[in-house]
Amino acid sequence: MKAWENGLLERLDNAFEPTPDRFHRRFDSMLAALQAQPAPKPRRLRMRTAVVVTLIVMLLCVTAFALERLGVLYFLTERVAGGMSTEQAEAGVVPVAWQQCESERLSVTVRDIYMDGERLAVCAHIEPREPDAYRLLSETDIGTDGEHFDRIWWQGKVLSFDEWLPEGKEMLVVSNAVLQIGDRRLPVSVDWVAQDQGETFSFEARLDVFGEAPFKENDGMMEAALLIQSHLYGGENEQSTVTFAFAAPQ
Repeated sequence: MKAWENGLLERLDNAFEPTPDRFHRRFDSMLAALQAQPAPKPRRLRMRTAVVVTLIVMLLCVTAFALERLGVLYFLTERVAGGMSTEQAEAGVVPVAWQQCESERLSVTVRDIYMDGERLAVCAHIEPREPDAYRLLSETDIGTDGEHFDRIWWQGKVLSFDEWLPEGKEMLVVSNAVLQIGDRRLPVSVDWVAQDQGETFSFEARLDVFGEAPFKENDGMMEAALLIQSHLYGGENEQSTVTFAFAAPQ
């Protein structure tokens, strides 16, 4: 290296004052503090978020159960536009005390009952006694599309008999029903919800036409029977009877 270069380097080294010792001490202290800090932990799900997620899961489970087990409240409050409120309907819902089904073709189970001074509504679950041999539907869902006469309205779709009916099964049709109380018979309206195996039906009779409800009480219990007509498509009707009792609503 040349002499003038050595002189230039000496002048550059002396151009700045030496770094103070306190700067070195403070830098060393900051470095030690940083090294002493624990490594950041993975962010945990907050308790509030966990609770919200749990509630959503529970709500979905309850909703699935409710859809699986539709009751009379569903027909009174959801199926009729401008129907009564849930609070109004709940006041008239009564449980079934006992029931008995007599049928060779259908299995009928009354789920719950609604009664006030004007009407009696019965929610029942109906399915074929031999589900491998029959598929159930309501007569109201059989009709025509204006051109074809073998059409079935099924869960928002229009299907032909062949499209709807699985191979090897016969169509079992619920056509109508009456409500029997003692020796009196009342016509009923029929509503239903289609499911894969077994169906949920609502049978509703008007009671106000009699002035007073035509029930005979026995130890505070009321008895009635649903006489349900069904037939294999193209065949004759067969009657199924489900007799049930319930406590008079207060």
